[in-house]
Amino acid sequence: MNRIFFGVIAATVLCGSGTKSEPLEAEKAVGPPTICFPIDIGDGVSLPWSEDDKPVGYDPFSRVEAAGGGETAAVIKDTLAILEKESSALVRMETLRRATFYANGMKTKGRPPEWLADRLMCEVLSRAIDREAADDDDKATEEKGMADAWLDAAWLRACYGDLREHSATRQYDWLIRGMILNGSKNPDFDFAAAVLTMHAKALGRDRLAPFHAGHVKRAAIGAKEGSLLAKNLLTRFGGEGATLAKLRGE
Repeated sequence: MNRIFFGVIAATVLCGSGTKSEPLEAEKAVGPPTICFPIDIGDGVSLPWSEDDKPVGYDPFSRVEAAGGGETAAVIKDTLAILEKESSALVRMETLRRATFYANGMKTKGRPPEWLADRLMCEVLSRAIDREAADDDDKATEEKGMADAWLDAAWLRACYGDLREHSATRQYDWLIRGMILNGSKNPDFDFAAAVLTMHAKALGRDRLAPFHAGHVKRAAIGAKEGSLLAKNLLTRFGGEGATLAKLRGE
């Protein structure tokens, strides 16, 4: 059986065994952490979606005109458009999670074109590489754009990796590149890194395991009470009676 197709089936089974309302402590998480559990984006705008498998009237495979000419799939064009205009890391991460499902034939009618998943990954990674090569007069804007693009590439590869049972090492390195460019000042990046290292900590393997607790703590320190980031942190890493103060180690 095709390894990717097997990974899709396995992820579907695993994701179905968890409950969205349960806190997802790293030691108790069920299923691949990047794809099985949606990110709360509040009123943020992402790809059309339904958690209960109801039709959303969206055809991710329809052929549309690409931004640079030629044709592409709707899910690729729509995903890239959101990544370009959206400043919220949480919205971009949830968008890429949904795009992973669509590009790999989950939550869809019919099977996607064979090229779709790889093309999406290439497009998102190319954004990060192109941003590195760009020369922007505004240094701060340039570095933020590069940091965000590396976060996007890291998160999409992590979603793919969870489907295909790959190690999180490479995507973690990409994410750290983004954090360095960002001056390690954005707690959203630490939230992403904490999710990427959840299984490594839970399974007690991989060189990433020792970094998990530090990312959770730094994300909690940077999160404002009542913010979407705070809600996502408590959902992912909190237990009964959890508070940001506990996650901060106060």
